[in-house]
Amino acid sequence: MDRDMRKISFLIVCLLLVLSVVNGSESDEYRTSDDWRYVGDELQERGDYEGAIEAYDEAIELNSLNGVAWINKGNAYSRMGRYERAVVCYDKALEIDPDDELIWYNKAIVLADMKQYEYAIECYDEALQINQYFFNAWHNKGCALVELERYDEAIRCFDESLRINQYHFKAWHGKGVALAKLGRYDEAIRCYDEMLAINPNDDDGIQGKEWAIKKRDSDKFSTPTFGVIFTLIVVFILKTFVSKKQ
Repeated sequence: MDRDMRKISFLIVCLLLVLSVVNGSESDEYRTSDDWRYVGDELQERGDYEGAIEAYDEAIELNSLNGVAWINKGNAYSRMGRYERAVVCYDKALEIDPDDELIWYNKAIVLADMKQYEYAIECYDEALQINQYFFNAWHNKGCALVELERYDEAIRCFDESLRINQYHFKAWHGKGVALAKLGRYDEAIRCYDEMLAINPNDDDGIQGKEWAIKKRDSDKFSTPTFGVIFTLIVVFILKTFVSKKQ
């Protein structure tokens, strides 16, 4: 049923395009590559990704160098979870404009979704070479590094993101996660506090802080120092008890 509705939606939009030309309300120039791209954008906005891809294909057939059509087609595939095809589209867009940081960024997101974190980091680096103030790219690179357990590097990325935008609460969260993974729980808790000051109802921040507090407190009672002290106290009590009985 959903597939039929998408096809009907796509056909209605296409029919409106044709009728507008037949009725003389628009010139033949209306049927350009960008016109089809606009159709695709409208369909994608409505959640009809398959219909959007068909429209982008029409746009690309008319102009294979329509980079935005390639990008948005990649976005549609990404939203459908068809990541390999999304990457192909982004690569086509990069052939047209290799200096667009957003294409590198979108490709990196898809590669991270595919758990190809090393390749994702390479794409984030490409985006950051073009725009070093791209704080979302710094944040996402940090997240990829966390997945690879490269926590110190991740913290540096989150710090860079926060240097550019101190209100980027997701960067505070990412930094908190990385610090907690290193056992630096007090610092992690401070990061979660910063995050929650910006977005008080964020479940990730609330749960992350609770977990860091729990780990910090449990580690305090599981350290060798505590064990030694506890043993000495027990020995002292036993000796005192024995001496009193004598």
